Amino acid sequence: MRSKITKWGNSYGVRIPRALVEKLKLQETEVDLIQEGKGVRLVPVKKKEETLEDLVKLITPQNKHKLVFEDKPVGKELW
Repeated sequence: MRSKITKWGNSYGVRIPRALVEKLKLQETEVDLIQEGKGVRLVPVKKKEETLEDLVKLITPQNKHKLVFEDKPVGKELW
């Protein structure tokens, strides 16, 4: 199959033909570009599954919510 490199904003892009996308079962994902001689190889980035500990590490004083507590029901809660 043949495609064309075209200007896309300040970068360049390559369209992957639908037949190849379907054959390789590709989907939108991040890829690493690896130079091989005069060519480029695309390798999907394997994302590790985030754990609760990973997410907790992202909490900072700037994005931490204040504790909200009302001492009376605000809906149909049973107290």
